[in-house]
Amino acid sequence: SSGINAEWPLRPGIDLSKRSQILLVSETAGGRDVLGGFLDNDSSVFYLPEVSQVAKSGGDFQKLAHCTITEAVLEFYKDHPEISAKSKSLKKFCSDGSCGNMTVSDLKRECLSRYVAVLGGASEDWSLSVIDDADTDTIYVSRDPRSIVSDLLQADEISEESIQGYSTQLCSRLDAFSKHESSSHHVYHVVKYESLAKSPLTSLASLYHSLLDTTDIPKLALSREFKNQLYLSISTWKTQLAQILVDAVEEECGSLVKS
Repeated sequence: SSGINAEWPLRPGIDLSKRSQILLVSETAGGRDVLGGFLDNDSSVFYLPEVSQVAKSGGDFQKLAHCTITEAVLEFYKDHPEISAKSKSLKKFCSDGSCGNMTVSDLKRECLSRYVAVLGGASEDWSLSVIDDADTDTIYVSRDPRSIVSDLLQADEISEESIQGYSTQLCSRLDAFSKHESSSHHVYHVVKYESLAKSPLTSLASLYHSLLDTTDIPKLALSREFKNQLYLSISTWKTQLAQILVDAVEEECGSLVKS
């Protein structure tokens, strides 16, 4: 998060007697990393990026809610220093690209010293039924499928030949997750990536109001370069995706790409 420079103080609006737990969900390349980077700058947040690779059920979420860090979670972050680097709470236990010395008690102590735990994960890993059973608030980041496909193609995560089939599944999930409403008293908050990229502070203020019941707008100093990069990421697909591939995504995604 080189373009982000902030250390947010604990917010007077948060009831400190109640620790909050929030799932941060999007498609792969769907924008949770960007939002997670913003939230990670809040000193009251304990952020576990990509934890959906090891936390799969309501029971796993409950353990993390109580700061019970399993060996599986520890090993995941030790084995993936590039993922640990996305979280201030984790990367302090890593050096020179290695997290080999990180311990369960390190993570437990970090977790207990924060008032909000943010668990990041992919909608490919966490179904809506898993999220509904999680007994926690959820932020879902929705993004234009053309941007997602373009980014995945650039990263060699998918091939041009698989785009049509991939887009069918992708847009089915995007549609279901974007329209979902919480079946419980928990908040299910949808953030549009494009709105976040255009005006991060407005999106964050809305999110904090909805999830943490505070109107205190996060103070975030973003470099001009970072803001430009973020804004450009809305439309990069227009120059990266060949028209035949754009057509393939749009054919599968219909109303999701009309705008």
